[in-house]
Amino acid sequence: MVIDKPIHAGEFGRAVVSGVAAVKLIQYGGVADSDYAVPDPHAAGCLKTAETGPFRVLWKGEVSMEAIYVYAIVIFGADSGGKRYEYNGPFKVTVSEDWTLAAAAGFLNRNGDFLTVPENKAITAETGYLCVCSSIVDKTETWTKPTIKFATPGATAYPVAYIACVKDETGKIKSVTVTQPLIVAQITQTKDCPVAVTAAESGN
Repeated sequence: MVIDKPIHAGEFGRAVVSGVAAVKLIQYGGVADSDYAVPDPHAAGCLKTAETGPFRVLWKGEVSMEAIYVYAIVIFGADSGGKRYEYNGPFKVTVSEDWTLAAAAGFLNRNGDFLTVPENKAITAETGYLCVCSSIVDKTETWTKPTIKFATPGATAYPVAYIACVKDETGKIKSVTVTQPLIVAQITQTKDCPVAVTAAESGN
């Protein structure tokens, strides 16, 4: 949050707000399943579902008959045009009903070579980074085929999506959130030249 100028207690002010936050969300009638929300003027500190709005709902908890609201995760500053604009580019990750992930094909700049990375439609959901992975095999000095899988980001594993799984008390997945900030993966790896190593060891 960036405040335009200091705001004293009991006063209104202007600020720019961005990012993700946990909120209380009231679900109203025909727009209860909407992916957008707006501040609720009749419930202090709560948002309410709406056809359009500056808050996009990323996740909602289960509805309770005892509460008028549910807990939700929203992103501030989302598009409010009334339509849900989903990412539909390289490495797009989709989630099936059984929580299996499918990552679309994408592109890889690997040591200057521009390659196509094949899709992977059978990824078991977990919390972590989906990466494009490829490395040099020591014995053959050739690259392994690039694949999309969960890995720790590093020199040979470029992150293309972050997956967050929410599980219930039994360990079953309740929801999956996908964050994708990337278009082209890049991997650069170097190895010692065998000829140079041999020459150095022999003193030449």
